[in-house]
Amino acid sequence: MNRMENGDVEYHIPDEPITAELLEDGSFLKKAIAITNRNRTELNLIKLAEILRDSWVWIPCTARMSDQDYEAIEKSVKAAQEGEGLDSLIGQNFITNYEVKVIPDILQSGDEYFFPVFTSAEEMGEYGDHFSKLQQHFLYAIKLALHNEMDVKGIVINAFSESFVIPKELFELISEMPSSMEGDDEDE
Repeated sequence: MNRMENGDVEYHIPDEPITAELLEDGSFLKKAIAITNRNRTELNLIKLAEILRDSWVWIPCTARMSDQDYEAIEKSVKAAQEGEGLDSLIGQNFITNYEVKVIPDILQSGDEYFFPVFTSAEEMGEYGDHFSKLQQHFLYAIKLALHNEMDVKGIVINAFSESFVIPKELFELISEMPSSMEGDDEDE
């Protein structure tokens, strides 16, 4: 039985074929996390890992420009202030000449560090207002978490709502799983 007799609460992740459309907006991943949090069966955990293997997530990051590019922007702003006003910058494009570093945020709980990802940009809430948002494949998030200077204990999904932690010990297992994406013969 997939639902409680007295309600409309699911306890098993549906056996829907995994498609790009199903995973597109993050809502199926969010639903799978909620179900797994309610009912941590081995089957639900395996299905969640399969879904994560093929999912895209949102990563909060801080973008850092080179000093040269930052100076160029400051000059543009100063020239606008002295000339036609700051409104003259609206709609203007600025192209960086040097590499922009994107530094993912890390959350701390006691002495432990976690790499946060989210099923959607909206799921970040007010926390996300302080960061650039980068949408990446979950396998890329694993790589970022592993190569972070902090020794992360895991990846926390939707840290500020119905969260779920993928322990570092499961990163390799998920990374080596074949894609479950319908019609996908290639791995990410």
